[in-house]
Amino acid sequence: MEVAAGRRAQSEPAANPNKTYRSGDEWDPDAGSLNLSELTLDKCPGTRAGSAPCPATRTS
Repeated sequence: MEVAAGRRAQSEPAANPNKTYRSGDEWDPDAGSLNLSELTLDKCPGTRAGSAPCPATRTS
């Protein structure tokens, strides 16, 4: 997980071992909460057919 300038970005493994979910949240000071601003399903960097699954990611 990364936090910068009021935004949080997080990567999580997907059911498909060659994909990863990436989500982004933005801080809303009026509501006092994080709001989902982006959700994508991406290929893992450097994956090819028959390659190892995405590396495990740690979340906090």
